Amino acid sequence: MNLWLLFAIIGAFTLLERLSFILFLQNWEMPTWFKRALTYVPVVILSALSAPAILLENGELVNSVLSPKVLAGIAGILAAYFTRNMVATILAG
Repeated sequence: MNLWLLFAIIGAFTLLERLSFILFLQNWEMPTWFKRALTYVPVVILSALSAPAILLENGELVNSVLSPKVLAGIAGILAAYFTRNMVATILAG
């Protein structure tokens, strides 16, 4: 099969899949509990991405709180909590 034809078929399928949500759910109202839960998604994703980078070293769990990566993570968390400023959080880390 031609590779470009395969790309076109996959692209059309993706377009139809996304368009189906717009067409069939345009009048659907999200439940309040679901909207509240969605506000936590960015925090959860950032935690899932950064925790292994901070807490793992050579595939093993860091065994000391005095590790430079752990200390930088703690400093970043404290700066984020107290300042609510992204630049301060980055600089603290």
